[in-house]
This record gives sequence, C-alpha cells and structure tokens, in this order.
Amino acid sequence: MTQQDVLIVDDEPQMLIAMNETVKRAGFSVATAGSGVEAFERIKSCHYRMVITDLRMPVVSGLDVLKEVKYSSPRTQVVLVTAHGTVNNAVEAMKM
Repeated sequence: MTQQDVLIVDDEPQMLIAMNETVKRAGFSVATAGSGVEAFERIKSCHYRMVITDLRMPVVSGLDVLKEVKYSSPRTQVVLVTAHGTVNNAVEAMKM
C-alpha cells in the first residue's frame, strides 16, 4: 500500500482544484477524488495522513468517507468541510 500526505474529496470541480492547489503549495503530496465513491477506491489502495472531504455529496457523503477512513485507518485525520453545516452533522462527525 502506498502512502501520501493528503486526499481531498469534493464533487465540485472548482473547489477540488482550489483545495488541491492550496494544499500542494503548502508542500504536501496530494491526491484528489471527485466523489465519495472514488474516495473509497483511493482509500483501499493508499494510506493518507489526512483526508479533507466535502460533507454533502451524492451517493457517498463526507460522513460515509469519515466512517470508512476511521475503519480502515483510525489514526488518519479527517477534516469535513461544508457550506451547509448543521449542529447535528457536527455532533455526529465529532462522535466519530
């Protein structure tokens, strides 16, 4: 299994590009996924030190990505980002 610093997951291409460029400029190796489904595939084949994921995505949400990361690699840090946050989502994410 290979290792990279950061996996960025977002279904909005412009946001994915912006986050990718920002994290790369900070000196980290970066992989991207345009959906939660694609993120699952990447998580199975590579270990990441951190995953940054959008919360609201079709089919596989950011919370689903969080669950999969914590199941397969409990020490990996996960950052959830969203423009549509709720207190319930925040509480659920913090419990994981």
